[in-house]
Amino acid sequence: MYLSKLLLNPRNRQVAKDQANPYELHRTLMRAFPPFDHEAERVLFRLEGTHLDEVLVQSTLAPEWGGLPDSYLIRPPGIKEFGPLALQPGQPLRFRLRANPAKRDAESHKRVGLYKEEERLQWLDRKGAQHGFVLVAETIVVRPALWREMKLPSGKDRKQTTAKVNVVDFDGVMKVVDPGQLQTAIEQGVGPAKGLGCGLLSLARL
Repeated sequence: MYLSKLLLNPRNRQVAKDQANPYELHRTLMRAFPPFDHEAERVLFRLEGTHLDEVLVQSTLAPEWGGLPDSYLIRPPGIKEFGPLALQPGQPLRFRLRANPAKRDAESHKRVGLYKEEERLQWLDRKGAQHGFVLVAETIVVRPALWREMKLPSGKDRKQTTAKVNVVDFDGVMKVVDPGQLQTAIEQGVGPAKGLGCGLLSLARL
């Protein structure tokens, strides 16, 4: 896999457009990759920095950042290639996750956001059980993130519509339960809205 760090040029018009809308950011980032099977390959990203001027991009394909618009970056991108992590059961790790906590409505079968902190933490607990980790609860910090509302294309005609996306940042400490399941979560992302900058699970040693 590859982890890229991009430092955006705040004077670039496309950068301003992408900072305001993750759908547009996703479209721009995809310029660095050839057409690919989204079921087999994965590109995850997260907009960061005090001024939203950094993007972390994790991909299973090698990126070609020369395909970005002119003057989009203020310095050459940093790219690091890495393999499977040496994870051990019981190992504590610091983590960061931007996620879209949601559930399926029983009647409409539509995905609805979870807005209460207790519901969001329960959602993360369920994801932990699914992806091979358990939370160290007293370390969890939940905070609302970006993009409460955004313009997204909808329908066959792809007209712009306003959508409300429940985006939350989780920071804390987890313990590894199943290294294989957790490695898959790192590679494939956690939760929905991956094309809108959610799902990238970042880990670091304590």
